Parts: sequence; structure tokens; C-alpha cells
Amino acid sequence: MPYYPPEKESKAFFKNTTQEEKIVQEYTGIDFINIYELGVFDYWRYLHDAVIWNHSLNEDDKYLENAYNYAQDKPDRSGLKDFLTSRVVK
Repeated sequence: MPYYPPEKESKAFFKNTTQEEKIVQEYTGIDFINIYELGVFDYWRYLHDAVIWNHSLNEDDKYLENAYNYAQDKPDRSGLKDFLTSRVVK
């Protein structure tokens, strides 16, 4: 599932223990009882797709872009070189 750490700490006093099930339920229309009967791979696939779908509805939402950048483990050397050479004082 696309993820990146939140920019600010949550102030929630109570933890929602069925948040992921609710996301899958809204995306698929499957009721909660049948969600618990899904295979683990089907459940995680629906959750993954639901998160992507929900964040792709809003063009101003940077969550998917931030999650993609957070998941990168190799530096963009050419982009970094271009960035740094554009900042060099001549």
C-alpha cells in the first residue's frame, strides 16, 4: 500500500481499529462480514487499489507522489546533478 510518514503528529485520542476494513468496504461494496472472509491477498489488493483510487480523485492531493518518492531507494543522480549545477554561482 502506498505510504509515507505523516508531516504532523495525529492528535487522535482513540484508535480506529476498522479503518482499513471501512476503506475496502467503501471501495468494493462488500459488507464487513464478507470482508473478513476474503483471502489475505484479495484483501490487501483491494486495500491497495482503494487507497490509490481515493487519493487519485483529487488532483491537488500529493499523497501518491510523496509515497512514491518515499519508496525510492536509489538516488536520481542525473536529476541531482542538474539541480546542483543550476545552483552553482558562476
